[in-house]
Amino acid sequence: METFYARALFTARADDGGKKRYKFRASSTVAARDGMIIPAGEWRIDNYLRNPVVLLSHSYYEMPIGRATEVTPDDDGLLATVEYDDGDPRAVDVMRKLDGGFVHAVSVGFRAGRAEWPMKPGEVGVFREVELLEISNVSLPSDPNALQLHTAARGFPPDIEERLAALMARMESVEDLLQRSLRRTPDAPAPETGSIDLSPYRRLLEAIHA
Repeated sequence: METFYARALFTARADDGGKKRYKFRASSTVAARDGMIIPAGEWRIDNYLRNPVVLLSHSYYEMPIGRATEVTPDDDGLLATVEYDDGDPRAVDVMRKLDGGFVHAVSVGFRAGRAEWPMKPGEVGVFREVELLEISNVSLPSDPNALQLHTAARGFPPDIEERLAALMARMESVEDLLQRSLRRTPDAPAPETGSIDLSPYRRLLEAIHA
């Protein structure tokens, strides 16, 4: 069996019923180091969903260290949510390294139905009709853009969005009081001084949804 290895991107951890679950960009549509791309619409995941194994470094002859609880195609490739076997020392070690920020990436094993190979230097090739076989935790993915977004160690608490929204509302109230206190008359324009910059909090809210 000829297998090609692609790319992924670690995003964040979510807690669900006491179980750690990690979300990854399992495949992107950028060119990998082999000069090939996988368009988002070329993935075939039905067979994988019947046996959603997560391996360590594409070790096909060893037992899996986890399972994918969700695999979702999107315009940028594949997203995958992974739950690790906390009774497997290898899986525990992977989670420790993810939580500590020592590793961030996964890689997908797949079989392409056909390939459009590049004909000239600088061109990219395309894999078509791509069957997903497995997802692996790896130290170095094929995709040079497989960079970390958020580490599990900095994972957001479940109520972070509500807490941030409440904080921003309170700060806006404080800003309004500050602006009114600096006006000499009720109809005077708001002064330029004393404004509270809420942009960092808005960027954090955007990061939660990334």
